Amino acid sequence: MHTLLTISGGEKFVTLRIRRGEVATLSPPPPPPPWRALKVEAAAAVQLSGHLGPYCALEALEKQVNACRRRFASCDVYVHTWSTLGPRTPHWSTAARNIRNNESSASCVRELRTRIGPGLSVRVETQEPPPPKHTLDPLGQRYSVERQGWGAARYFGWQQLVVSMLGAAALQKESGSSYAVAIRLRPDTEMLRDAELDTLWQCIALAALGRLRGFARSLVNCHPDGHFQDGLAVDQCFFGLPATIDSVLGQLRANATEVYRRWQVRWPIESVQTIGPERQLIVAAAMEHVHIVHPCHADRVRGFTDSIDHGGTSTVLSDRSAFKV
Repeated sequence: MHTLLTISGGEKFVTLRIRRGEVATLSPPPPPPPWRALKVEAAAAVQLSGHLGPYCALEALEKQVNACRRRFASCDVYVHTWSTLGPRTPHWSTAARNIRNNESSASCVRELRTRIGPGLSVRVETQEPPPPKHTLDPLGQRYSVERQGWGAARYFGWQQLVVSMLGAAALQKESGSSYAVAIRLRPDTEMLRDAELDTLWQCIALAALGRLRGFARSLVNCHPDGHFQDGLAVDQCFFGLPATIDSVLGQLRANATEVYRRWQVRWPIESVQTIGPERQLIVAAAMEHVHIVHPCHADRVRGFTDSIDHGGTSTVLSDRSAFKV
């Protein structure tokens, strides 16, 4: 007598036929061989913005920069951060603020300089205090959900995130250097495992080599699945042409009230689960006719890497940008 056992994982299915009294073991498939890291004879820019974090955990950031430098002729890092390690605004999770948030970021900035070395530019500013609790929203109305820390202070925190993203982009522009691609990260980024990080930077190299169709008018999600924040990766990690990033961030600055209004219309705030102020970046991108895409799937990136190795000239299809605002 046999027993059929089907095991599924993602889109992969394995069926085992087990005889009574026997024990079946299933080993995972061997990992694919490592791909050749593409080399790009151009420069890349890493834009880091936000607080450095209460524990000054910079290992993940260092991995990002090293991955960049393995693939690009040069990789410069532009950091806009604040004079304290953490924010003065509430966290979306309602977790208690870390007592180290108020500590000076000076020693962490020194460690950042040591870890990154040449090619680093840093600007440190002092963040203003958040507004009073009963401050009205940009449309002159009360914030519709007064739970889980949402309200004037959290919206202010989002505004300060935009200020910091603009600050890093401004540092890059002030340098006068030219870049084939720019990526936006937060200094304490830890969202990607090593294999995903390798996939990400291989995908960035493909874009810089002209293998990402529609790249000129796209912001590309760092995460291969693109399921965080309705098309943007967790913690606002994305890459694109510097001019494209500048245009979208410019919308956030110049038309903040209209962006806020469209965000409210597209994602009505009915519960804390639908707040997501980060989705305003999607709105600003739509206003600039810029697509949010996430083509950096490992199998696709590997396929086009192999194509390049064998002299292929095809381009990656930058799909899944169906977030209409």
